[in-house]
Amino acid sequence: MWLGDEYTMPLVGLSIGEAIGLWLAYRIGAAATTGLPGDSLSTAMSKVLESLPSGQRAKYASILDRIVVGIPPSTATLAEVNPIPSAIYRECENAIVTSHRLRIDYLDQRGNFTQRDVDPHGVLIQSPVWYLLTYDHLRDAPRMFRLDRLQQATIDPVLSFQPIDPRALFKEISEHSIELTG
Repeated sequence: MWLGDEYTMPLVGLSIGEAIGLWLAYRIGAAATTGLPGDSLSTAMSKVLESLPSGQRAKYASILDRIVVGIPPSTATLAEVNPIPSAIYRECENAIVTSHRLRIDYLDQRGNFTQRDVDPHGVLIQSPVWYLLTYDHLRDAPRMFRLDRLQQATIDPVLSFQPIDPRALFKEISEHSIELTG
């Protein structure tokens, strides 16, 4: 069933974050299923992209390029995943969108606590597990941090960075065929 030729949706003012959220729902849903619903959602997402002003469209596309939707996580990882606090998610999303450095308090899988200053270049989503793909200034190297293990995340409003495709930082994404394509 469709709305019909006589009806069109009114313009909806979406923020970059809202548009990214719609794309994530579409992309994660498409990874979980095949068939016609994915085709309809693909068309709808194209329309959302086309409705954005050109400057906003370019920024949106550059952010989407830094989101890696990956294969499902291992059973062991699924057994230990926790919900991501919404405040931490919002701060990480804002840091990625604005390309600002992020200070994180991180509790690793062994229970070790560290505080890091990171440049969040993107995310890897192995639903329901999310990883922040960063350049870590403490280790002076690329590092992945599970969002559900972040205890705190705070944007540095002064320090910004030039984002790059996280696939260039993390060769294992392609070497181990982690990313879902299509």
